[in-house]
Amino acid sequence: MAKIHFKRTLHPVGQGAFFTEQFFSSEEDPCIFCVVYDCGSLSRNICLDKYIDSVFHTKSHIDLLFISHFDADHINGIQFILNNRPHLMDCNTKVIIPFKYAKVLSALEGIGAYSNIAILIKLMMKINVQIIGIDDIDLFEGTKAEKKILSVESLKSGVIYNGTILSVNLEDFRWDYVPFIIKRNRSNYLDKFKDELKKIGNNLDDLLNDDYIMCHFNDIREAGIRAGTGNTINMHSLQLISVCLNSTLKMEAHGICITGQYDDEEDKWTERKNECSLLSSCLYTGDTNLKSVYYYAAELLFAREQLEDLSHNCQLGMMQIPHHGSQYNYPSKLANDCMVLSAFVNYEPNYRKQIFDENINTSFGMVPKLLFKVMNCSQSEFVATL
Repeated sequence: MAKIHFKRTLHPVGQGAFFTEQFFSSEEDPCIFCVVYDCGSLSRNICLDKYIDSVFHTKSHIDLLFISHFDADHINGIQFILNNRPHLMDCNTKVIIPFKYAKVLSALEGIGAYSNIAILIKLMMKINVQIIGIDDIDLFEGTKAEKKILSVESLKSGVIYNGTILSVNLEDFRWDYVPFIIKRNRSNYLDKFKDELKKIGNNLDDLLNDDYIMCHFNDIREAGIRAGTGNTINMHSLQLISVCLNSTLKMEAHGICITGQYDDEEDKWTERKNECSLLSSCLYTGDTNLKSVYYYAAELLFAREQLEDLSHNCQLGMMQIPHHGSQYNYPSKLANDCMVLSAFVNYEPNYRKQIFDENINTSFGMVPKLLFKVMNCSQSEFVATL
């Protein structure tokens, strides 16, 4: 295996999300391949542009971008990049979006919560970014042929199947990314939007054609308006498995975490800087809802299958606690799940809505299991290297 250096960074942007995975040919050389999962923040004391500039330099480039969903705190940094750091994204950038007819979303500007992604899609189309939607077939119904392995380099604008393995190949070194969506029983805005699009009277797959979209732009927009305001935006979150092929190699990691020590005087679990070794595998969950035992079980079952096939180890080095640690999205079994070796949560402690559920500290502290806390101070940045 070639000596490729890898760096995973969970950036402390408070109420938002910005995670990067970078590959280097040596510790001194510039990044040769860069993967981003979400980029945005609503925290007032965060200068997101400074974090972006600390990662990307004048010769940097975003090669692969995953957008979990379309809330502003997950994507407003991407709009900043497109408007102010245009060298970072171009026709060689691949963007994975959790909707099969991704470019159709460009017609939704000014329509509820989907206006932000509409603006982004338009900006990306102007510079010919490769925009790839996901056909959200049921993860457990699609065939293995449908979910084949694709090299990231070969990706072009279009559609990939739910759960397709995207492979980054650097010399003899391979790293895999598996984007997927857990389908919900309850319909969301995008389901309603698709139903309205069918009423236009043509095959839905015509919507994969750029010329067709332009010719029927007003009809598509009217379908978006009829579908409603789009207030179920989190339900369609794109999740992502990141793992090194055939490897049980461990990464050296450091960050602020709950370590199982309780401070009686302060009446809270102790948080401190911790250094440790972790398996390379990571599961990013965005703002998905895993409160339901059924959906949590489906999520971990799919992740286990992928990890066994790709890394021959069914355990996750770390997993993101969904939706900034909200009690309405947190799976209560997570802290005690032996498949998940550690977890992280990204949030701002004093955000106006106080999303993070402090009981999560107790559930991890009692086990004990490492819970890394990526907040809105530079000291809480999480970094893992291989």
